[in-house]
Amino acid sequence: MAQKAVILVVMAYCFFAGVVHGQGKETLWVLDETGVVYGYDVGTWDLEHKIHLGNHLHGICVLGDQETIVVSHMNAKSGRGELVWIDTRDGQILDLLEVGDFPDEIECSRDGKWIYVACWDGSWWVIDGHKKKLFKKIRTAGLPHNTTISPDGARMFLSPLGEPGRITVIDLQHGHEPVGVISMDGSPRPASFSGDGKYLYSQVDGLAGFQVVDASKLEVICTVEHSIDKDSRCHGLSVRPQSTEIWSCASHQSLIFITEWTSSRETPLGQVETPGHPYWISFSSGGDYAFISLVPDRKLLKKLVLVSFFVGFCGIVVLVVSFLRLGRRFPFLRSVNLARHALIWTLVWLIVACGGYLYRETVQGGLLVIDCNSRKVVANLDVGRIPKRSQVSGGRLGSSSLETLRQLEQQLIVKKERGRSSG
Repeated sequence: MAQKAVILVVMAYCFFAGVVHGQGKETLWVLDETGVVYGYDVGTWDLEHKIHLGNHLHGICVLGDQETIVVSHMNAKSGRGELVWIDTRDGQILDLLEVGDFPDEIECSRDGKWIYVACWDGSWWVIDGHKKKLFKKIRTAGLPHNTTISPDGARMFLSPLGEPGRITVIDLQHGHEPVGVISMDGSPRPASFSGDGKYLYSQVDGLAGFQVVDASKLEVICTVEHSIDKDSRCHGLSVRPQSTEIWSCASHQSLIFITEWTSSRETPLGQVETPGHPYWISFSSGGDYAFISLVPDRKLLKKLVLVSFFVGFCGIVVLVVSFLRLGRRFPFLRSVNLARHALIWTLVWLIVACGGYLYRETVQGGLLVIDCNSRKVVANLDVGRIPKRSQVSGGRLGSSSLETLRQLEQQLIVKKERGRSSG
């Protein structure tokens, strides 16, 4: 009877801890590159947190305790890259650590011990998350960018931008040393592991699809191409939890392709149309919802910038020609014509430049929430101008609850041993 009572106590505490620490309650965290971290309640889609940080917000990861997220950004005051630890329960900043310039994507071990930060200074900064200090730097060819950890937490896969198109594999358990290199068909982009950790799916530049990597052999075994123009760009890929579905974003086509990979064979499962350009994708912990970061169409902005430069260049040419030709024949008209041309071309240039600035400041991105079963849009969240990566926290016991639960389980074992010895 005593043992059963202890078991009931453990179960009751487990339930109580789950309620206190928000078991079942999830929060969606989304980065806006311009400097804001948004926290939305998963299910009600109510905005719960809005945290203002520096610019260049790119990287985010949720620690295993589900009570802390780590974010990378540029500190506006110091002008240096920085990691920020944030409490998921109240949105308070817990700690800060200076890292390299323009920190990009980050990845963490579940216990938060190791944090890999891809910095534009050419190195991955390996941070000891417990001591909050730099452990070492790792350099690879190309510009540090995407980072993916294996499901067992034993290896980190570093995917730099540019040539020669290789993914470097790091052993986290033996000095964070390189243990292999995967040769891709182009510059590697976002990647995600299969649930069993056997395969790594990675997009690459120049491919309208993704490549399948055997994680044990560290080699590409298949290339999956989507049914779109081969020159189209794909960016944003993730594997749906509790499933074999691979969701891959075709940004320029405003499409998401859903593919299944089993037994060395691909099976197209369909596609989802989006009202904007999908660029990043993540899921709720149970795989019920997909979260799609929609970036604004920058084609018009690029055209306005090009037109602005062209107008400015033409203005300079006209002014120089006007000054040389008219100045020789009619010196007294030199200043008049020069002033007139300068005024006209300056006004034209200002109109184009202001148009580009206003477009940049008013255009908005969005965070699309899709029901993975019906594949219907259930919400479109306001997440600023340039939404980046998103992550979900919650839905599991916090570390303090788990530690207490382990202590109760240990007490149960001790009582069982005492009962056997006394009997």
